[in-house]
Amino acid sequence: MKNLAVIDNGVVTNVFVVEDADTGAFPGCVDVAGAAVGKGYTYDGAAFAPPAASALRKVYTYATFLAACEDAEIDALLTAKRGNGAAAVKIERFLLKAQARDSVDCNTPVTQQAFADMVARGILTQARADILMGV
Repeated sequence: MKNLAVIDNGVVTNVFVVEDADTGAFPGCVDVAGAAVGKGYTYDGAAFAPPAASALRKVYTYATFLAACEDAEIDALLTAKRGNGAAAVKIERFLLKAQARDSVDCNTPVTQQAFADMVARGILTQARADILMGV
């Protein structure tokens, strides 16, 4: 599996996950090569950079993050984390760490990547991810 970034005028507008064999089906997208990259990052043709500090996003406690999610989104998260494979492990890890820290900081690349993964897997729409992240 690979994470690909959609770049528009040097800015990441979306990140999604594809099977390795499917990467050729997305010309113009850039393999993020394991980097924690999210919407708003810049790309200069060689490297990614985080968004400017002025583009601050929301920071939640774990409880307020769950309260901000719709019931269907929570159901999808719970269903996804009970699944098999790498996707389920990533979602479970994100939720466990957020719960342990009592924080979901939408300014971190890890959280931005988790939201991008949730969009790619249909757990959140891009519009809902943007609302929850404060974009």
